[in-house]
Amino acid sequence: MDLHAYQGFIIDLDNTLILSEPFHLQTYKEALWKLVGYRVTEADALDYHGKTTQDCAARIFAREHIDFPVQEVVDYRNARMLEIYQNSPYPGAVEFVRWMAPRVKIGIASNSRREFVEHALKLLGVRELLPVVVTVEDVAAHKPDPAILHEAARQMGLAPADCLVFEDSGVGLQAILRGGYHGVLVINPRNPLPAVIPEEIDTYTWPRLLRMAQEAFPC
Repeated sequence: MDLHAYQGFIIDLDNTLILSEPFHLQTYKEALWKLVGYRVTEADALDYHGKTTQDCAARIFAREHIDFPVQEVVDYRNARMLEIYQNSPYPGAVEFVRWMAPRVKIGIASNSRREFVEHALKLLGVRELLPVVVTVEDVAAHKPDPAILHEAARQMGLAPADCLVFEDSGVGLQAILRGGYHGVLVINPRNPLPAVIPEEIDTYTWPRLLRMAQEAFPC
């Protein structure tokens, strides 16, 4: 993969830059148990990976015939996430962003809410390096729809073909392909691989990507 071929990088946040899934799942389970007395199953937990609380809770409520406002679950979980999340960058991720920020445009495209995204990026110490941050609240449709990628590319002034997208989940990979982007599946510790990895998608770890960046763009 030639990093020189791209003018911009679009990077997912949750479980791509940071290990956040344990915190997301903990707060999701807590919200459903405390608010409606529902215990999240293993199948529910697997379904939740890479998706939104809104969608997953709505499916559970429809299946279990639970009459309760889904938005209250979302609001409770979001508030608790801000309380309990601890800075958890993956090895090499922050270093990669810091190395590449002076050399290409970098944006964030996340299915999470802006308040958490901004909080997490500030904890990482890279917010000032990222002029473009697009969240689920900024678009009409979330991943796997590519709208969030398109908005990030638009704000960077780039076409999809000029962007390289870094993702970790199946829904993220779907968004990449549907939007006409080039993509990388970032393989991170403790993060499950998507059930299907399209052959068009390259796979790397952050340490390997960092070495590639340093070789492609030496000091």
